[in-house]
Amino acid sequence: MLTLKQAYDVLPNRQVTIQLPPTVPLGHHEIVIVLDTASNQEAVAKSDICHIMQFSGVISKFTAIDGMDYQNKIRAEWN
Repeated sequence: MLTLKQAYDVLPNRQVTIQLPPTVPLGHHEIVIVLDTASNQEAVAKSDICHIMQFSGVISKFTAIDGMDYQNKIRAEWN
């Protein structure tokens, strides 16, 4: 099963053209389309950010750590 998430603008003719990635094999497939309004997603994202940011600076040991440096070190381990 492959899950694709992409935002599309619905035009007045109510048609949307979807380009599948080349990794999708040819043949018969079942496609499910879920519609959700972008404004609802933005509201959820904003509320999640506010919820998460309440913990910013709470752990004093982490204030001495550069967040970008930490991320770069972790990503370097993947290579």
